[in-house]
Amino acid sequence: MNGILRKPNYRVVVRLVAVLACGLGPSMAWSPWAQAAGNVQASVADGNLIIAGDTASNNILVIQEFNEVVTVVGRAGTTVNGERGPSSADGVTNIAIDMRGGDDFVRVEVVPSAGLAIPGDLRIDTGKRNDIIELLGVTVAAETRIDTGDGSDTIFIDGVFTPSEEFVRSDFAGRFAVETGDKEDLIEINHAIFRGEVDVKLGRGIDAACTHASEYQSPDNTSFDGGEPSGFPGDGFYVLIIELADAVTDFEFFPDDCAFLGGRVF
Repeated sequence: MNGILRKPNYRVVVRLVAVLACGLGPSMAWSPWAQAAGNVQASVADGNLIIAGDTASNNILVIQEFNEVVTVVGRAGTTVNGERGPSSADGVTNIAIDMRGGDDFVRVEVVPSAGLAIPGDLRIDTGKRNDIIELLGVTVAAETRIDTGDGSDTIFIDGVFTPSEEFVRSDFAGRFAVETGDKEDLIEINHAIFRGEVDVKLGRGIDAACTHASEYQSPDNTSFDGGEPSGFPGDGFYVLIIELADAVTDFEFFPDDCAFLGGRVF
């Protein structure tokens, strides 16, 4: 059954969840593009929510509020289907986001609730330019795939607090794959669970990857690839999990943390 995209008759709070804030510093993940605008088209059919940006710098939130109910919110002048304000879709199983061009900001978050998950796949393609992606408290039952294209990109993953102050981690049941392309890229993973394969490729450029308080249940199928060595200084990787030592390739380990690209320092 097809879902219905509609304007909700209630006010959607832009920041519905509280992210664990410890030593944030000047992370790029907390500075959405001020110049964002343009329009995104959102439609749903056969359980697939398709969100398509334009060549402008779009800024959107994608919020799962109930089982199979997802709301798309435009910010900083970005409209959704030509209108200001949120639009909701029900009957959503898979989410596919294609932002095309521009310096885009995409946040996918879940209203904290027991058992709430994206039932199928989550796919995000931001295209070229400098993009920011945040996944906050997200649970994905199938595959997660992120492709940022060339540009200096930031991917930030963390858990959230519920209103009762219970902390909920992001949880990825299926394959988790990231490909960032060339230039300077940062992926920061905090308080997340990965139950299947993890394949992170950061491409050429001075990149950084760091993971903290996260669980990798299949370390033999986990890979972080810093891309072609870039010389001095090079790519940095920070992790406290000894089991992942064999999963890290093509990192020069100088600098040896994410701070030089705006990541947290633990």
